[in-house]
Amino acid sequence: NALNFVDNAKATFGISSDLQIYHDGSTSYIDDAGTGGLDIRSNEVKLSKYTGETLATFSADGSVSLRNNNAIKLQTKSDGVQ
Repeated sequence: NALNFVDNAKATFGISSDLQIYHDGSTSYIDDAGTGGLDIRSNEVKLSKYTGETLATFSADGSVSLRNNNAIKLQTKSDGVQ
């Protein structure tokens, strides 16, 4: 139950292939080549390493935290930055 694509094959969306998702053999890409923006919508967005280690967290109506080696190094708060 999966879609499998070879390297350099693109999954494209939109009449003009505005959104493209692909892998070139060494790097993976999400390209928004359309006229609008790329919105990622969620109550919480995490960027993680493939092993599960959190790199950054963006929380709706809350903080943004950036991590180094899974330890928070920069975090926004209601009264500024820590």
